[in-house]
Amino acid sequence: MDGALTLERAGNGNANIRRGQGGDDTFVVLDRATVSIVKIRLKNETAATQLRIQGLSRTDGTTGEGTAFSNISYTISAEMTEYQTIFIDVTSIPVNDEVTRLDILVRENQDNDGVGTKCIFDEIEFQAAPITTYSTITSNPSFEDAEYIHEWTSDTKPYGTSEVVSDENHGTGTNSLKLTLTDTQTNWWATTNNNVVDLGQTYAEGTVVETKLWIKSNIVGDINLFVAVMDASNSTIVSKTENGISDTNVDWQEVTYTFTLGADKSFSEAKTRISFPPTNAFAAGSIIYIDDMTTTITPPVASTEKNTLTGVNIYPNPGTNNITINAPENSYFELYDMTGLFIKSASVSNSTKISVNDVKSGIYFAKISNAGKIATIKIVIE
Repeated sequence: MDGALTLERAGNGNANIRRGQGGDDTFVVLDRATVSIVKIRLKNETAATQLRIQGLSRTDGTTGEGTAFSNISYTISAEMTEYQTIFIDVTSIPVNDEVTRLDILVRENQDNDGVGTKCIFDEIEFQAAPITTYSTITSNPSFEDAEYIHEWTSDTKPYGTSEVVSDENHGTGTNSLKLTLTDTQTNWWATTNNNVVDLGQTYAEGTVVETKLWIKSNIVGDINLFVAVMDASNSTIVSKTENGISDTNVDWQEVTYTFTLGADKSFSEAKTRISFPPTNAFAAGSIIYIDDMTTTITPPVASTEKNTLTGVNIYPNPGTNNITINAPENSYFELYDMTGLFIKSASVSNSTKISVNDVKSGIYFAKISNAGKIATIKIVIE
């Protein structure tokens, strides 16, 4: 540690640090347009149990020290023996405000807090709003997003804990999800995405959803693992249990789940859940790692001559700025990426030119439909 700021108790009352004095010396401490999180690494050796952020802010472009913004409180552990890192959300301060005075208070002094006890600040950092990554319906699929974002929530169970860690990883980044058994497993144990993804279209019968993940453990025997696609109300759309996953104690093992929607199933928004059935009966001390989940969605493609639209051509292929579509009058063009994500659409007929300037380079498939018949053509955008 190169240096630290130490607050030492001198008696009763709060202890605080301040940046920005206001008055004639007013300057911008924090610009809410670019800052959403205050990261603090500290060791609180006192009996205090709360950090409070308070201060003054003004509307961007105005002068003066401004007015008090609403206090922001965060619960901390008392009498720490190790440093801890916390992330405090400051988005309650209006987004167009400039903070001219920022106080961080250690609250409150306790009867058993002797004079001379300390709260040590090793790092204070202002951070922008976090970014969430996705693999279609699976958010934070490699557990690499900002550590204070909780895209995955595990069932609260008396026999285990879950956390994102960096002591094991499959290869994409440095993190993985770690589940540690503290007692014998007696029931289902699930970990669910918090973020429901709006896909912008409805997927129905014949759609294929494929989820892949990597798993490693210290368990010598086989592992049974359940994966489900859930809707916003936590109802299951499709699910499957993969039994007998072996050698996870030797190395990372890839597991693939393939679901095909039936006539009674459809979805336009979804999220992912992984779960361990009670048949595993994991013992205390068992450790399981999950990493690098990917999910692809492939809409159904007409495969019979009866339903195939003929007289369709797309050129040039590969294409760059524009592509030209030849199709029967009153046809409809849709473009999807290889995960099944909708890109764009247009009404087309003979020699209709479509701009692809706004489409990233890659492989796509075009769906042209007319009167219940469909043609699907793979195209490359350069």
